[in-house]
Formats: sequence, C-alpha cells, structure tokens
Amino acid sequence: MHVDTSAAKPSTRALLALLVLSGVALWLHPRIPSFTDPDSLYHIRHAWIYRTQGLWQSDFPWAQFSAIHRESSDLWYGFHVLLIPFTLTPDLLDGIRVAGFLVTLGCLMLVWGALARLEVRWPLVWTLVFAFATADSLYRLTMMRPHPLSLGIALLLFALLCEERSPRWGILALAAGLAWIHITLAWIPVLVWIVISLARRARKRSVPWLPGAFLGFGLFAGALLRPHPLGGIRLASIQILTWLAKRGASVPLEVGRELKPFEWRHFTDQLVPATALAAAAAVLLLVSKARGEKEVRRGVAAWSSLALCALFFAMCFTVARRANDLCVGFATILAACAASPRIDEVLQRQWSARSALLAPLFLAAAIAPIRSVERYRTYLQAAEIVGPERMREPALWLREHAAPGDVVFNVHWDTFAHLFYWNPASYYVSGHDPIFLYAYDPGLYWICQELETDGLIVREGRGFVSDAPVQDRGDLLPLHDALVRRFRARWLVVQKARAPRLSGYLRTDPGFELGFETQGEVVFRILP
Repeated sequence: MHVDTSAAKPSTRALLALLVLSGVALWLHPRIPSFTDPDSLYHIRHAWIYRTQGLWQSDFPWAQFSAIHRESSDLWYGFHVLLIPFTLTPDLLDGIRVAGFLVTLGCLMLVWGALARLEVRWPLVWTLVFAFATADSLYRLTMMRPHPLSLGIALLLFALLCEERSPRWGILALAAGLAWIHITLAWIPVLVWIVISLARRARKRSVPWLPGAFLGFGLFAGALLRPHPLGGIRLASIQILTWLAKRGASVPLEVGRELKPFEWRHFTDQLVPATALAAAAAVLLLVSKARGEKEVRRGVAAWSSLALCALFFAMCFTVARRANDLCVGFATILAACAASPRIDEVLQRQWSARSALLAPLFLAAAIAPIRSVERYRTYLQAAEIVGPERMREPALWLREHAAPGDVVFNVHWDTFAHLFYWNPASYYVSGHDPIFLYAYDPGLYWICQELETDGLIVREGRGFVSDAPVQDRGDLLPLHDALVRRFRARWLVVQKARAPRLSGYLRTDPGFELGFETQGEVVFRILP
C-alpha cells in the first residue's frame, strides 16, 4: 500500500528529509580515506587566519604574486567565515571532515527544499537522483568548498522565482548568501531569472520584475559584505572573463580537472543515464498539458529547467566540466516537474498513454547510481595521491628553517594549498588558479610556466628563463637572478618527478644550496 507522505506536515517532511539525507552524507564521507579536494586545506587555513588575525584581515600576502594579494579581497569570504567554528578543533583535518559532511548535507537539503517548494511528487527521491546522477557531481558534492552550497542556493532561488507570489525577502537573503560565500557564481541567479522570465512570457504570464529587483539587491549586498568589495568584484571578473579570454594555446593556463571541458568519451563514461533522464523528461513535458495553477507553475519550472539544462550541458563540453553540476541539478528539476502529474495519475489509477513514458525516465534514474558510484570510486583512489600529507615534510622543514615572511618559490602552483596549510609562516609565489598570477604580471607568469613545465633553458652550464612566450622571446634571464630580483625568493621547492631537469640543474648551480630532500620533493636555499 502506498503511503502518501505529501499529506504530512511540512515540518515532518523536512525532518524525514534531514534524517535520510544525513544518512546519505554519512555514508559518503567515511568512504573517503583522504579528501576529495586539496583546496579544502586552503579553505580551512584561511578560516583559521580570520579566527587568529581578525575578520578584516583583507590582505593575502601568502600568494605574493597574485591578483588576490594585489586586490586585498577574498572571493570566498563568507564561506571562510562560516568555517571559523571548525578551526577550533585540535586538528584542522578533523575540522575539514566535519565541515565537509555539513557542506554535503547542506547542499542536499537545499536541493530538497527547492523540489519541495515546487510541490513535486517525492522530492526526497528526486534529491537522491540529483546526488547520484553522475560521478562528477557526486564527487564534487563531497568537497569541503563553497561550490556545493552555491549550487543548492541557486536551485532554491530557481524554485522561489518560479512561484506566482515569490517570497521577496527570502530571495534577497538567499541571493546575498550566495554572493557572500562565492561571488564568482553570482551570475547564475541572474541567468536563472532571465530564463524564467522568458518562460513566463511564453506562457503569457507576468515577468517577475519585483522579485528580480530583490534578487539584484541581494547579490549586490552579498558582494559588498567583505573587506575591499571592489577588489572582490575585480577578482571575480578575472576568474571568469579574463580566464575565458586568455585560456587556450596562446596562454596555456593550467587548471584543475573540473575547469577543463568534458571530452566526448566522458559521455559514454558517465553521462548516458543522466542524459536519458533529461531526454525522457523532455518528451514527457512535450506531450503533457498543464491543468490548474500548480501545474502551470511547474510547467514554467520545467520549461525553464529544460533550457538551463541544455545550456549547461553545452558548457560541460565547451567551457568546463564543472557545469555538469548545474546541468544535473536542472535535469533533476525538469524530471521531477514533468513526472509529477503522471505520477499522480498512476497513484490514482487514472491510467493514460502518457503514464507509460515514466518507465524510461525511472529506468534512467535507477541506472545512474550504479554507473556513478562505480566511477566515483576511481576518483577517490586518485584523490589519495594528493592527500593532506603531500608536501608536509618540506613545509614543516621550511617552517623551522625559513624566517617568517620569507618568499618560497613553489614551482608547481597546485602545491600551494598543502604548503600554505602546513606552513602559514612563509609566503609563496603563487596559489589558486594561474589566471591570478597572469593577471598580476604576465612576465612572471611565463617564467613560472617555463619552470613548471620543466622547460628550463641550459646554455654552457647556466640556467636561463624567459618572461615571454616562445614566439616573443627576447633576452634570456639567468635563473638565479630572476628568482632573486623578480620574485624576491629565498627558497625554492620542487617535486622531482614533475620537473627532473630543473631539480637536477639546481644541484649544480652554486647559487642554490640543497636544504632538505624527501623521496618526492627537494628544497633549495637561494643564496644572495
């Protein structure tokens, strides 16, 4: 016998969702022997700085040659403030684990809230479909970073904007929260509002101008709620606009895997069930006719989510695979809104030909977790390689032997989070995405790029670098002079396997003195 939980009180449904989704989050996190995201080390240490040095510590000298240092602002300010309680643990790694669980749970509850506001059937079931739709989205769901929370807030804002009488102050608060914790993604609610407005116009409904105004005010307020807000806005434009303009062959900006587009092999690897889910929902939507205010509202949500799902699907393959999270989110809303009227028919035994279209939709939803969990395990195995112990020994050695504030030239930008976590007493050349180094000084970026790719130029036993791309090279700069004069570096740390030519040369140059060595890393003192 079917139990109709839709008749239960909202508080009871919310409590049930909280219990179930807490269990899902607990099930996911103990299976992570390390951390799914090395950036969590950076985020917890930055929160620790706010706790120990004050909430208005706007400067970030730990990345000396970065636009983040120049602008004296924090893209993820609100998220770091929220993490402060988790820095009270004796071991910050425990703080990461607890906060990571809560971030996962927070995202799932926000998604459930969005589905519940849309009054779809079985919002808890659809939340689980969202969580397990693809391995990529499941992997990022477990990361202790602002992205899962931003995604959940964006989907809840979508649901509220679809309502006839949108809660304006709720929209303002959610928009402010999104921009406060993750200003770079403040454009997503604006896009959502535009698409919903177009869908409402197509259905001869009024455009939500007033909710849109509250949305804009909220985003603006969230952007301002940080030290040096104009610097934060400029950093967001660098991370989005400058990166889009400069990435490619002319400026080889190395980024993490999530900022690289999907290749078509990834479609068969993990996207087939999620795509089948969205396609089946789209077909169901096309053959359905809305009846009543609730179905009209869900129709607006369904058509809007269809457009957004298609847009973010295209972005997965053209811009960055991170767009897959948004694609999955809106595909889930599309499926839930399109299926709900037909589920009602089935439960009331009012069979129709359209009800048969639920079969492929639910088949895709059932197959997706099988594929995604299997692929997700391989992601966790790869994450162990860059676990929290990476760079610990050289970082702790530098903390003991380098003077506070000494500049350490970290050859590989992606080691910054680990070095910063274990040794916040030193400053580093660059961190975060390389676009911030490029925006600070393109010449310094090209020197770092040459060393990171192990492209050191050696002539007559001396090492040289260039501060321009190969096609524009002029006079070469002696390596030692470039590090001392251009970067003010006192130390250099390199991973031997990633730059064997560079690490081998440094042992022969009298300007460098071997300080510390492990199986994987080596630290050199840069002599005056």
